[in-house]
Amino acid sequence: MIETILITGATGLIGAATAQKFIDAGYGVVGLDVNETPPLTDANFRYVCTDVVLEKMTLVLDELNPTAIIHCAAHPGGKSFEERLLTRDHVIPLSKGGKDHWMNVVSACRRCNQFKGNKLLDDTHLELLALPYTPNHAEYLALINSHRIRSDQMEFLRPSFSRQSRLR
Repeated sequence: MIETILITGATGLIGAATAQKFIDAGYGVVGLDVNETPPLTDANFRYVCTDVVLEKMTLVLDELNPTAIIHCAAHPGGKSFEERLLTRDHVIPLSKGGKDHWMNVVSACRRCNQFKGNKLLDDTHLELLALPYTPNHAEYLALINSHRIRSDQMEFLRPSFSRQSRLR
C-alpha cells in the first residue's frame, strides 16, 4: 500500500513544491487548501478544498489516516501563523551546543517543540519530515515574498535556485 502524505497549504509556493517532491518520490499526496483550483493533476495527488480548522481536520484525518502531515498552510494573504501555532525549533538544542543558524532550525508545532524540549531527536520518538537547509539569496527572496511574488518573478529567480531547493 502506498504511503500517504497530507500537505496543508498545497496551493502555496512551498506546499505545491513539497507535494510534487513527495509524488516524485513515490508517495500518495493529499493536498488541502482553501483555494478551489488544485495545484497538481498527478494521479497520485488528491485535492481537498477545505480550511485547516479543528472540526474539518478531524473529519479529514479520520478518513485519510495519513502517514505524515506537513503543515505549509498560512493565514490568507500570506500572513504568518499565530505564535501559539508554530514555533522555531533547534534540531540540536542550544543547551547542547547547537548553533542558531539555518542548518539547525526547523519549524515545529508548539506541542512537539515543548515535548522535545532540550532533548536530541534520538532521545524522542520524533523525526524530521524535512531536513533543514540554507537557502541561497534567490530562494530566500522567494521564501520571504511567497505570498506576493508574481509568476514572471518566480521564473526569473528559479534558475538561481540550488538543485536541492524545495522550491524547484
